[in-house]
Amino acid sequence: MSNRAMERNILLVFTSPRKNGNTSVIAQAFCDGAQSRGAVVHRIDIGGKPIRGCLECYACCQDHQGCVQKDSLWDIYANFHLYDAVVFAGPVFFGGLPAQMKAFIDRLFSLYPGGGSKDSALLMTAEGGEETGLGGMSNLEAARLGYQTALHYIQWNIQGIVIATHLKSYEDALRCEARREAYELGRRMGG
Repeated sequence: MSNRAMERNILLVFTSPRKNGNTSVIAQAFCDGAQSRGAVVHRIDIGGKPIRGCLECYACCQDHQGCVQKDSLWDIYANFHLYDAVVFAGPVFFGGLPAQMKAFIDRLFSLYPGGGSKDSALLMTAEGGEETGLGGMSNLEAARLGYQTALHYIQWNIQGIVIATHLKSYEDALRCEARREAYELGRRMGG
C-alpha cells in the first residue's frame, strides 16, 4: 500500500473572523502535529464568509441532493467524502460556539443519515477562563456541550477538545499550555 493511500485527510474549519489571531496559533499547532504524522490538513477559513443556518426545510431528506442553500458551504460539503476527520477551530463567543461554526455544524444535517462517521475535534480560544455563567455552568461549558451534543446526533467520534483560556494577547497564545495540547491532539489524529 502506498503512503498516499495511508494519509489521513483532515479538514480544519477555521471560524475566527481574525485570520491571524489567537485561534490561528492553536490551529497551527494542531496542523503541525497532524502533519508531523503524515496527515494532510486542508484549512478553510469561514470566519468572514456569509453562511446561513439550517432552514429546517427537510428538502435534503426528501431528494438527498444536499442542502438547498447554495452558499459558501456548498463546495465544502460536495467534497466532504474526501476527509477522514473534521476539526473546528474558533473563539468562544459569549460562552458558546461562534455563529459560523454553529451554522456549519447545523448544516451537516443535510449530509446525514448516510454521511458516514468521521473523527472530529474542537479547538477554541477564550480571553477569560472558567467563570460561572447562567445556572452555575461555566462560560466554556456551553461551548463544549454545544459541540458534543451536535456530534452525538450526527454520530461522529470526538477525539478531543482543547480550549485555550486567559489569552489577552497573541503572545499569550504562543506561550499557553493549550498550544502543546493542540499539537499532541494533531499527532494523535494525524496517524
